[in-house]
Amino acid sequence: MDSINDLLKLKRHETPREGYMDDFVKEFHQRQRLAQRESKKSGRFFEGLGHWFDEFNAAKWTYPLGISYALVMMWLLLSP
Repeated sequence: MDSINDLLKLKRHETPREGYMDDFVKEFHQRQRLAQRESKKSGRFFEGLGHWFDEFNAAKWTYPLGISYALVMMWLLLSP
């Protein structure tokens, strides 16, 4: 425990070099832009589709349409 206290006392007097925070923010933003560019197009497509469904309020239509589709398919497959 004493070694941790000694280390904290030493660290208290340290200061980062001049411009460290500016460089950190620039590098962080560059990494974010690179990650966005490298993301897959299909991921963006499905994300946009999800937003469209949210705006359309598709949840109220999804279940009744799914059940209707299932009933029609059952009728087609089971009818002679």
